[in-house]
Amino acid sequence: MQPEAGVHAASARWTERGVSLATAELSVLRELLWQAAGPVRQAAAMRRTLDAVEALAAAGWQARLARQLLLAALRRPLSLGAHHRCDTVVPA
Repeated sequence: MQPEAGVHAASARWTERGVSLATAELSVLRELLWQAAGPVRQAAAMRRTLDAVEALAAAGWQARLARQLLLAALRRPLSLGAHHRCDTVVPA
């Protein structure tokens, strides 16, 4: 697979996805992410979900992607756009 036209080859990074999760595991992952990383977020729930996702990470690329999404969401303590952190107090 080649970089898109206009994309400098040195800046493009291609990663093979690898094996996908089974249908049942993918359904579980979707529900976990909706509960923890949906519009209303809380650090404790994201950490618990991260632990559950770690168990799936070897089984499919979707879980590895979910792990990175959760880590990024945990690094951002403030609300952003449609995503609200209900565990962070914003000074007035």
